[in-house]
Amino acid sequence: MARDAISSTVKLAAALLLAAALSTHASAGPVQERQKPKPLIVLGVDGLDHGLLEQGIGEGWLPEMAAIASTGSFAPLLPTTPAESPVSWAALFTGVNPGRTGIYDFVRRVPGTYAVKLTTVNLKSWPVPLPSTGALMHRAGMMAFFAAFFALIRPRRWIGGGLLILAALHLLSAMPRSYLPDSIDFPERALREEGVWTALAKHGDRTKVLWAPLQFPPGPEPEGVSLLAGLGVPDLMGTQGTYTVLEGSAADGSRRESSTEMGGRRLPLHWRNNSGETELTGPLGSSCHVRVSRQPSGELHLWAGVRDLPLASSEWTPDIPLFFGLLPGLGVTGRSRIHVQSSGAGPPNLFLSAPAFIPGDTPRGVHISWPASFAARLEETHGPFPTLGWSAETMAVQDRVLDVAAFTGALAIDCERRQRITVAEAASRDWDVLISVLEEPDRASHMFWKAKGAAASVVADTYRWVDQTVGLLRRTRPEADLLIVSDHGFAPFETAVNLNAWLLKAGYLVTRSRGAKSGRVLKDLYEGRNLWEDIHWNRTRAFSTGLGLIHLNVRGREPRGNVAPGQPSRRLESEIRSALLELRDDQGASVVAGVSTARELYSGSHLSEAPDLVVSFTPGFRVSWQSALGGLDEPILAPNRRPWRADHCSVNPASVAGVLLSTRRMSRPPASVLDVAPTVMALRGHPIPSRLEGANLLRSP
Repeated sequence: MARDAISSTVKLAAALLLAAALSTHASAGPVQERQKPKPLIVLGVDGLDHGLLEQGIGEGWLPEMAAIASTGSFAPLLPTTPAESPVSWAALFTGVNPGRTGIYDFVRRVPGTYAVKLTTVNLKSWPVPLPSTGALMHRAGMMAFFAAFFALIRPRRWIGGGLLILAALHLLSAMPRSYLPDSIDFPERALREEGVWTALAKHGDRTKVLWAPLQFPPGPEPEGVSLLAGLGVPDLMGTQGTYTVLEGSAADGSRRESSTEMGGRRLPLHWRNNSGETELTGPLGSSCHVRVSRQPSGELHLWAGVRDLPLASSEWTPDIPLFFGLLPGLGVTGRSRIHVQSSGAGPPNLFLSAPAFIPGDTPRGVHISWPASFAARLEETHGPFPTLGWSAETMAVQDRVLDVAAFTGALAIDCERRQRITVAEAASRDWDVLISVLEEPDRASHMFWKAKGAAASVVADTYRWVDQTVGLLRRTRPEADLLIVSDHGFAPFETAVNLNAWLLKAGYLVTRSRGAKSGRVLKDLYEGRNLWEDIHWNRTRAFSTGLGLIHLNVRGREPRGNVAPGQPSRRLESEIRSALLELRDDQGASVVAGVSTARELYSGSHLSEAPDLVVSFTPGFRVSWQSALGGLDEPILAPNRRPWRADHCSVNPASVAGVLLSTRRMSRPPASVLDVAPTVMALRGHPIPSRLEGANLLRSP
């Protein structure tokens, strides 16, 4: 009996244990499902300033972001040094410092030379596989032709026939050289590190990225990544936005094409009998014939190689196609917006935005998305959207070509399109992580920071638009985590500092002539012209490029270097740093907040490409435009009287903090842009790759 009782007890215990195990196993599914990471939306906002956002939250005019700040996290996000968009975005989305991304400025040195090129568009040249000299082939063909002629009048005519065929082949082979260049430039991505979306895809996350900075040309990416390139996508000319002003003029041809300082071009529209014509130059020597006519009703019409289009005064046209022909039936098509500047009884003036790529109709071998069909699918589904990496007309305002109303009108069009596509893509269920970058607050802040009068609300309106977008995203995907980040903030730009003029006066830079060249324009940089034609390199020890970078003329590294490497170079760095920190304006205010060496700031395989010194200015000061273009003929310090009212480039990074705003609580704000990529991985529950340099902000301190 006792034995049976024990046996029954054991069996009962075993049954209970089995039932518990089965119960635990049965509940494992639901528990695991509850612990599955939430979908994640990362909203990158270019130039969203922490101080202004904090003000808007406190004053109640940014309710959506205020709600997030009250329950989640809101903190400053420190940018890179220098605090420039390409440098900071590259670090933010890769999680590594500029010494590894290879991005130090909007421009970069060409190795082994003193030339500089744009960082955002890295071009690699490939020779055209045709005879090197068309004239030589032409002479050879003519010789064969005459030899054939004499052979044909002799008995052995088959020899003459063969030579005639040979002559024709030679002439045909020489003809393309007159139409095609010696080489063709293919875009190559300048950013050397992979984005966080690549790491997410390796863990099976489906990631969709809209307007990703520094990703032109995009790809290849792992399966599960759909990416639209943003900042850095050029126009058809390979520049960052060469606009055109068609200026109606008399048909006598007295007016000629000219360039503005900030990269625009002015073309005469020779006007006669209520119509005018001109030619827009395009890539590889192509051109687009433009004809403008005034109808009997007074309405203006434009034809640009594709279709006739009526133009309304003081309004932006829809996107219109522009065909740039290279050979009969061969060319490329871009699209532009047109704004009628004046349309009275006389010749009109028209503004044409830079011709941008058309999704689904880009030149062969050029793509703006990965996969290539992604951009076309977005446009087919949602309508047109900005494809130019810098679509706002800031440079036209800088050149005083567009007024406030025209600028804000174009900005509103881009805002509506970005918001519509971002929210619509968020509503789809084909992603685990959605990343979208909005650019407009940065562009508005450059031109209208703390402006008065008609422009007083422009910047605040872009912040309200971001706030509205945040609200739409939260209502569209309430179950998703939302992380809002920006690459930098803003400071007033009151005084321009010409670093090259300072180096010249201090004796570190020496010119061959007393008179320095004036009137440099952005086109000089776009076309790769020599910015240093008057520099006496054998006597120059330091020079500045870009927005606050200083390079030493080191022997063995530069073509005509005269500064010994090692200790002599380091002593010169220290000497320049000390002198710059003593620079004061007329009121005795300190101009320079700090000067850092590359060794102090960066590490990695591309450290050799870094500048020797990076200058960070006190808020209110910034590098002058002419200094960035190699100009020397202006004062070291001069009041900024340009429409470009505010900046972050070359400003002390601690003074232009961006934003970290999250629906999840973060453990250790303030943070750095390097912390964003590791935190994104943590939000999705993935291990953080060892190559990332930032901290996981979700981790307990």
